[in-house]
Amino acid sequence: MMDAKLKLEAKLVSVRQEREHLKSLLELAAAKQITTRTIKSLDDLRGVGDADIQRIGDSIRERIDRLDAEAEIASSRLENQIDETIGASELELQLEERRARLGLNKQE
Repeated sequence: MMDAKLKLEAKLVSVRQEREHLKSLLELAAAKQITTRTIKSLDDLRGVGDADIQRIGDSIRERIDRLDAEAEIASSRLENQIDETIGASELELQLEERRARLGLNKQE
C-alpha cells in the first residue's frame, strides 16, 4: 500500500509539473499570437499609409499641372486679344494718318 501511495504521489507531482509547463506554453502561445498580430498591423499600416500618401501627392501634382495648363491657355488667349486690339488700333491709326496725308478725311 505504501508503494502505491508513493507512486500516486509521484504521479501527482508529475501531473502538477506538467500542468505548470502547459500553462507556461499557453502563455507563450498567447504572447506569440499578440506579437504576430502587432507585426501584421504594423505591416498593414506601413503599406497603406505609403500608398495613400503617394496617391494624394500624385493627385495634387496632376491638379497643379492641369491648372498650369489652363492658366497658360487663358494667358495665351488674353495675349492674342491684346495683340489683336493693339494691332487693330495701330491699323486704324495708320489708316487715319494716310488719309490725312492724302487729304481724305473721313466723312461721317
